[in-house]
Amino acid sequence: MYIENHQFKATIRALTESDLDELIAILGIPRNLWQEKANYKTGEIFGLQYAYGSAKQSVYIYTGKLSEYHMHSTTRDVCVDNQLIPSSYEPFHREAYLLLHGSYFDYAPNFNLEKLLQFLTKVGTQRENWI
Repeated sequence: MYIENHQFKATIRALTESDLDELIAILGIPRNLWQEKANYKTGEIFGLQYAYGSAKQSVYIYTGKLSEYHMHSTTRDVCVDNQLIPSSYEPFHREAYLLLHGSYFDYAPNFNLEKLLQFLTKVGTQRENWI
């Protein structure tokens, strides 16, 4: 049997900056090659995209705005009170998502789907997978 991935999408409940670095490493595309998508009014980055070959977009990471709350970096518990946040807590992006197009699977032969799924399980996701 031959299986071909046409698209993979995962909504990530909470994505910290260190999570984003880990995700980029798993995807195997150096950070300096990603195109940043920014809000034209504020200049804040809300997404990263990369395209292989002639594709418009092969992979897209939507980060959106940072949450008003912070997450404990070791337990991933969300702090919802407005008290002073200890330094071991870090801000996170709420409802981020990852979108992998078919061209990503065509051009990334060393991509490890199992490693990505383990990462997504750690950060908390809702997955949609189309084959």
